[in-house]
Amino acid sequence: MAVIAIGTWPQWWLRPTTGLDVSWNAALELAAHGAAHLQRPLVFTYGPLGFLSGSYLFSRDSGLATVAAMALLHLATAILLVALWYRLGRGRWLTIVGGYFTLLCVGQMGEVDVLPMLAALWGCLMMARDPTPPPRRVIVALSFLTGTLLLVKFSSGLALASTTVLFTLLTGWRDRIRLLAIAAVCTVGTVNLLFAATGHSPSRLPQFFSTSLEITQGYGKYMGTRGPNFLRDYAIAMLLSAVLIAAALASQAWRDSWRSLLPLVPPLVFGLKHSFVRYDGGHTRTYFVLLLLTCLLMLSVHHAGQRRRDGTTLLTVSLVAGAMVVSFSGQNPAAFVDPVPHGRALARQMSYLVSPWRLDGLADKGRASLRRKYKLDPLLPYLTGQRVDIEPFEAAAAWAYPEIRWNPVPVFQRYSVYTPALDSLNARTLLDDRTAPTVILQQTPRAIDGRNPFFEAPSGLLATVCHYEELAVEAEWQLLRRIPSRCGRERALTTVTADLNEEIAVPQSPPGHILVARVAGLGLGGFETLSSLLFQAPTTSVATNGNFAMRLVPAEGAGPLLMAAPSSLGWSPDFAPPPPVRSLRFSRSGVLAKRHLPLRIRFAVIPLQETSAVRPA
Repeated sequence: MAVIAIGTWPQWWLRPTTGLDVSWNAALELAAHGAAHLQRPLVFTYGPLGFLSGSYLFSRDSGLATVAAMALLHLATAILLVALWYRLGRGRWLTIVGGYFTLLCVGQMGEVDVLPMLAALWGCLMMARDPTPPPRRVIVALSFLTGTLLLVKFSSGLALASTTVLFTLLTGWRDRIRLLAIAAVCTVGTVNLLFAATGHSPSRLPQFFSTSLEITQGYGKYMGTRGPNFLRDYAIAMLLSAVLIAAALASQAWRDSWRSLLPLVPPLVFGLKHSFVRYDGGHTRTYFVLLLLTCLLMLSVHHAGQRRRDGTTLLTVSLVAGAMVVSFSGQNPAAFVDPVPHGRALARQMSYLVSPWRLDGLADKGRASLRRKYKLDPLLPYLTGQRVDIEPFEAAAAWAYPEIRWNPVPVFQRYSVYTPALDSLNARTLLDDRTAPTVILQQTPRAIDGRNPFFEAPSGLLATVCHYEELAVEAEWQLLRRIPSRCGRERALTTVTADLNEEIAVPQSPPGHILVARVAGLGLGGFETLSSLLFQAPTTSVATNGNFAMRLVPAEGAGPLLMAAPSSLGWSPDFAPPPPVRSLRFSRSGVLAKRHLPLRIRFAVIPLQETSAVRPA
């Protein structure tokens, strides 16, 4: 077991660089350790303990905490997988080779993402040893783990919570009520204790759960991406799943013990969604790892009662799933199974653990590297002592410059504003003098997945336009400072009805006015919502002025979408909105996507007063 754990040891303490993933990791680190003045948890798919799942080194304390938590999880995973392979009774070498390869596959997706499945495998293994209803210790352990995981990664916590509920339902009626009560008490108690330990008031838990659920659901619906092999790989995943189901139904041993497979359903469903929302190697391999683990459980439990054909089927599915994991890793098979990089990673980490103060120097090198890339030093006199929000997503700049007092809006990465409620939450923060950042530091307009940056978080953008003026510009950065509102009362202009793929003429706005649009009717219908459960939701797009279509989150259509802004806005050309929109055309594509959709577009204007911007010499 020790050989397997060492030969698959993960890489931690990577040097931070610029980019989307590093920035949200930095935000989680700042919220946990570097921004004690924050009075509310960030709204993201990861919770207050999400920093424990990161691979980047931001500080000595968080680095040591991450390694301690992930090393413990890695060792527990190695023990579990070795136990499953050992139950096959095929000898020591098969146990070592099989456990080594399986643990390498698990490491490709990270233990946090696979933790619900690992917990389900452990519970099923306990049930296989004792065919009576699940013992109380299994339910209690899963409940404590669920409460912790909900504050690390919310979607994984939901998957584990569903698994825990299924375990309790495998008992008799009287035991179900008792065990459900035990599970609820343990989970709620763990969440409250850890939430308070991260510096947040338990009174904020309801808001944390509601916003986390909203952003998790929005991610599953609207973050879909596809590649040239998307349908092929999805078909392979569905085919392997069908083969597994057929094998379970054909085997008398598994028909008699179907309860042993039931707790695996939630991790598999969540894993399928996780894998094929964003189609790339880092996400899509997740479901194939889960299929590999499912086959391992089916092979190791009740293997004596299985027919030879059942074993051959499960082994074939395992080999195909493993090959898919290797292909998504981007490595050739020899490099994938090479233990040397993993051994070097362990040796490197041990050298730092012997003298942990060296981690401070390693973090300082990462900070210096980011400062050279961000080049914010000329703006520091305007940032020091201010409450600073960083848009649209490069929060790592606040870690690179400790002089910055980071004070973000709740949904701190603009692309994550999937619903009007989340948009309104950010807008209310920007409108409130007590919570609003005094300055906003934003990069040149940019967005992910081919979206229009001026259509993202529309209510928050309008609040920024009304309450902030340009103070300075430096390279790719614009600095905005808060001012009293310079926007007047909104006045309705006209209302237009249209259908999908129909060109919509946009009216002109009077001089000195902002023109906005609010679109009703873009929400997903019944079958479109159904397709988003195990597949991807249809993609909504909008083309402006006859240009190519850009993706649009349907909820963003509720607006106010910025159609035109007057010169009195006073923003530099590189940061100002594009020329006025003269035409709109909405479209929808994807499985079960509607071809006709009645839309109602309301146009309105808002007067915008001029302000004098103060620029550095």
